[in-house]
Amino acid sequence: MRVERNPMHLDWIPARRRRTVAWRQLLIGSAMATIDITRRHGLGRDRAREIASGIGEDLVHRYGVQTRWQGDTLLVRRAGIEGRIEVGDEHVRMHAQLGLMVGMLKGTIEQEIQKQFERHFG
Repeated sequence: MRVERNPMHLDWIPARRRRTVAWRQLLIGSAMATIDITRRHGLGRDRAREIASGIGEDLVHRYGVQTRWQGDTLLVRRAGIEGRIEVGDEHVRMHAQLGLMVGMLKGTIEQEIQKQFERHFG
């Protein structure tokens, strides 16, 4: 006699697999991790845009991302990463969606962005 397994019941997944990020995301139903960081600044839009450009160039050299400006938003793209840096008169905001594999590094990536924003925007 064959027993049907309920996919919402976790007994069918080996215990060591249930602990991995990929399986958790699969079970939750979301394969995209999100980063959303906003920082206030007093630099003005033009200076903040120059700094965002410099951060974008650094990302190109370090991680091989592609960047392009669309208005006051720097779009950042690479396999597994899609994001943007929005520059305003008094704030800068980084929003990114990370694919499954890159999403496992969300904490590390988020800390690096926080450091960059702290260093450049105070």
